[in-house]
Amino acid sequence: MKFALISSFLAFIVHVEALHFIFHENSEPECFLFDLGKDALLSEKHSAWEYESSSGKWVRDDSLMIEVTIDELFDNNHRVYHHKMAPFSEFQFIAQEGGEHKICYRALSDGWWSKSAIKLELDHVLSVGETAVDMQGTRKLGYLADRVSEIARKFVHINREVRLTRERETAFRDTSEKANSRVAYTTLLQLLVLVATCAWQIYHLKSFFVKQKLV
Repeated sequence: MKFALISSFLAFIVHVEALHFIFHENSEPECFLFDLGKDALLSEKHSAWEYESSSGKWVRDDSLMIEVTIDELFDNNHRVYHHKMAPFSEFQFIAQEGGEHKICYRALSDGWWSKSAIKLELDHVLSVGETAVDMQGTRKLGYLADRVSEIARKFVHINREVRLTRERETAFRDTSEKANSRVAYTTLLQLLVLVATCAWQIYHLKSFFVKQKLV
C-alpha cells in the first residue's frame, strides 16, 4: 500500500525552475545538465533581450535567433534536438531514454562580429510520468485548437474574398452589358443616319439629272 502511494505520487511530479543569465551574440553556448528519466517531458519558455548601449536598457530585437541543442551525454553526446527559434518562444522535449542530457543555448545574429550582451530568461518545467502525458496531451489539444481557429479565420477570409470577387464580377458584367447596349444603340443610330444620307443623295442626284434632262 505504501509503495502504491509513493508510485502514485511520483507519477505526478512536476519540477519548475526559472533561470536567467547574460552572454554575448555569436559567442560560446551556455549549457545546463538535466538528469531526465525516460518519457520525461521538459517544457521550456525563453525570453531574450539585447542590451542597447545608447539607452542603457534591455530591448527586444526580433532579428535575434536563439539556437537550442540537446545532447545525450550517456550516448556519446548524441544530439537529439537542434532548433533555431525566435527570441520569445517555447518548446517541448520528451526524453526517449533516461539519463543525463545537456541543453545548450546560443544567441545568433546577422552580424558575425556583433558581440552585444544578451539577457536570456528561462522557465523550465519538468514533468514525469502521467503528468508528462497529460501535459503533452493538453499542449497537443491546445495546438489543435489554435490550428482549428487559424483554419476558421482563413476560411472566413477566403469566404469574404470569394464574395467580393463575385460582387466585382457582377458589377463588371453589368457594366459590360450597359457598354454593349450603348455600342449597339450607337451602331444602329449610325446605320440610320447612313441610310438617310444615302437616300438624300440619291434623291438629290435624281433631281439633278431630271433638271439637266439626262434622264
